Amino acid sequence: LTTIQTKIYNPSYDKNLYALNVIISCLQIDFMLHSSLHCKVPNGAIDITSVLIFLNALTDAPHFLMEFIQAVSVTIDCGQGGEGTLEEIVCGHLASAVKEVLQIWLHSCARDTSEMEEAEREIMIKRDQAVRLKSIEVDLTANLPRMFGPDVSGHIIAEIRKAFGVQ
Repeated sequence: LTTIQTKIYNPSYDKNLYALNVIISCLQIDFMLHSSLHCKVPNGAIDITSVLIFLNALTDAPHFLMEFIQAVSVTIDCGQGGEGTLEEIVCGHLASAVKEVLQIWLHSCARDTSEMEEAEREIMIKRDQAVRLKSIEVDLTANLPRMFGPDVSGHIIAEIRKAFGVQ
């Protein structure tokens, strides 16, 4: 059993981002990607969760990237209903850590930014495009076909390229 869930938030495409804009209204978000992958393997499971936030080129704030990879190489028999309890424990600890790291980025990096000159801004835009392209090439193009086959992965990669503005 393999499932993948990807949410792409791009303010220029989606006008229903009121909640996101209220939460971090002072920020200029260019692109936000949240993806979750759950894949059962013969002797266990792999869970990968990624959060990627790009601010626009008006500020010099660093981008936010966080990836959690949980892999179980053996099957653990937790008894009736025990699997859910184990998952709740792991998710509870991870959720609080993710929230704390995101809060640090929001308060320390994303809010305290300075505006850049036009020449600097152009350099940042080119750098961001290169980062986006490499992210797609290295992470997605290499790994998705092995998990989902060429047809499904090709469709997913094409949509993400379109959303990232990288062709």
